[in-house]
Amino acid sequence: MGVTAGMDILLKVNVAESGSSARYVAIAGQRSATLNRSRDTIDTTCKDSAGGWKTSIAGMGEWSLDTDGILIDGDENFAKLEQAFLNREILKVQMVNSKTGAGYEGDVVITDFPLEAPYDDAMTYSLSLAGAGELKAVPA
Repeated sequence: MGVTAGMDILLKVNVAESGSSARYVAIAGQRSATLNRSRDTIDTTCKDSAGGWKTSIAGMGEWSLDTDGILIDGDENFAKLEQAFLNREILKVQMVNSKTGAGYEGDVVITDFPLEAPYDDAMTYSLSLAGAGELKAVPA
């Protein structure tokens, strides 16, 4: 058992043409990657619930990914992201450990995609992706 370094975790986008086998490539210039996971709760409380405490069961789940980075001119994945954002396309993505290959994958839609161009620093991007279906584990 060891500690996973954050720098080993990459967000990858499937850049293969439709109908081809998936080809996941990391987005150049990444600085962060956050996987957000949550689940609704369904209230199952009734008058005879244990000791006067509310009870719940797990409901529908949702997930999203957030990343940011330095904009790299000519990056194939960034162009794929631009196209998907402008055309409202669903993308296939992975968030995986670059050393083991383990992580997560699923379909997403881009919900937020700002570009920042400060006069005294490198141009950067931020990216928010909402899960469009099941989040699946990728084994090592």
